[in-house]
Amino acid sequence: MKYLLFMVFTTLYIYAGGKFVIEAKTDVVDIASMNDTVEGKDFFVFGSVGASLLNVKQEGSLPLSYHSLDDKGSLMAIGLGYKYGKTLFSTLSLQRNTLDMVTIDNIMFSYNYQFNSFLATPYIGVLAGMSRLRWTKEPYVSQINKKLTSQNALYGVHAGFEQSIGKNFFVYTDFQYIMYNHSLDIYTGNTIIKHKNEKNILLGVKYAF
Repeated sequence: MKYLLFMVFTTLYIYAGGKFVIEAKTDVVDIASMNDTVEGKDFFVFGSVGASLLNVKQEGSLPLSYHSLDDKGSLMAIGLGYKYGKTLFSTLSLQRNTLDMVTIDNIMFSYNYQFNSFLATPYIGVLAGMSRLRWTKEPYVSQINKKLTSQNALYGVHAGFEQSIGKNFFVYTDFQYIMYNHSLDIYTGNTIIKHKNEKNILLGVKYAF
């Protein structure tokens, strides 16, 4: 009888232990699968709005229209990105900077390093691309026979941080310093208007997929 009871309790113990081990292994597999799903979100899209401060200079003394040297703009940007592992990512974006008499469109590629962080995740990166400036109004008090557009290469740096706000969604802040060399020569050197660089701050939302 004692031998029979011993065999029953031994069998129950082994069964219970075996069941526990199986459940523990199942939990580990589920957690690993979940992590793979999160880390597998390599592509992302983003959109942002912000404000800009430009470096605008006049060389010469011809009278200009009011707001011709306006140096404050409003920004809108959209883009697509790809993440390489946990620390590197790149983006391709289109950004529009709207001033009172000027519109500047920038198409930019960025390459970035992202730091590990438990809270907001900071990053830094470099920028390169093309910039197109278009005058929407005449900058001179009388009509001029000049091409009111300019296209130049751009380059710069940026830094920011992002914070998760839910599954696959993030909010971010981006600080940019972009350099280019747009100029409008009025009457062959009598007056030149130059747009040299812009300092930007943007707030946006990112979705990973």
